[in-house]
Formats: sequence, structure tokens, C-alpha cells
Amino acid sequence: MDSRILSAIRLTGYGTWGLVGLSGLLLGLEMARQAAGLWGLVAASAVFPVTVAAAPWLALLAWNTWLPVLFVYGGGTLGTALIALSTPPASTS
Repeated sequence: MDSRILSAIRLTGYGTWGLVGLSGLLLGLEMARQAAGLWGLVAASAVFPVTVAAAPWLALLAWNTWLPVLFVYGGGTLGTALIALSTPPASTS
């Protein structure tokens, strides 16, 4: 496949990762702000990797909707697949 097409697919994968990661972070920060005010926002910002990972599951429990889980984890999986498919295999010589 043409290297420009592979680069575009890889860029789309990284863009998907960025979009779903940022949306997970913003979701978690908003949930922390609603629950605990300013100090909840500060605490969620300090441990942002945990916030990104846990926020969709907390949204499932608190709001009874699967959409955040599907968006963040499904989008992360899609981004990973796009990057993996567009990366050429290592040559063995």
C-alpha cells in the first residue's frame, strides 16, 4: 500500500486516540466538579490517567448509560487497530 495512505491511516489512529482520551478526561473532570466542587476538580486533575480510565465506568454507574464506555474504550481500540494496521512489519535480515 502507498506510504501516504498508511501515514493518513496512522494519523487518523493517533487522532482518534487523542479525541477519546481528551473526551474521557473532560468527562471525568466534569463529574468530579459536580460531585466535589473545585477540590474534586483539582484532585481529578492531579490523577488524570486514573480519571480517564475510571470516568466512563463511573458514568455508567451514575447515569446508567453505556455511551461513555463505548466511546472511550471502543475509540481507543479503534485507534489502536488503525495504528497497528498502518505500521509496516519489522524486517528481519
